[in-house]
Amino acid sequence: MEPVFENLRALDDVDAIIGTSLTYARASHEAEPKSRIDLGALVGSICDDLADGGASIECDCPNGPIVSCKRLAIKRAATNLIENALKYGHEARVTTRRSEDAVAIVVDDRGPGIPASQLEAVFAPFYREEKSRTSNSGGVGLGLSIAQTIAEDHGGEVHLVNREDGGLRAELRLPL
Repeated sequence: MEPVFENLRALDDVDAIIGTSLTYARASHEAEPKSRIDLGALVGSICDDLADGGASIECDCPNGPIVSCKRLAIKRAATNLIENALKYGHEARVTTRRSEDAVAIVVDDRGPGIPASQLEAVFAPFYREEKSRTSNSGGVGLGLSIAQTIAEDHGGEVHLVNREDGGLRAELRLPL
């Protein structure tokens, strides 16, 4: 590769790191007001946009439930989880569901999963579980940190679990 292109690529990398770092820093300090949104419709629109771009994604997100949240923040958190599934699991199955006291966005993939010993560590800022990474996968290790920070800002959490039939499940739970 020619030096000029290497320098441009390095600048693109720095730009991506700065942009993602700023998103992380703002995640829990956004002044965005909460509003009532249709969580199924929001997540469905994310899936539709990714599918339009060629992603292998299956979405079962019927309209509802209605939740009070920071719409752009929850959209960012859900997008991070879905894009991770697509990057490392090559496909995503996304569902929304409601229980008596919470709503959840559930994202399943068919990738290698994450070693059980690393399931909590991956939430640390800039942490990258290298086995799942390739030079083409990109990212700086902030996607899960951002999703978790946004969930916590809403009184919720993100939980990861390796699926018995392979792949990973990421679940973003928000209280009602």
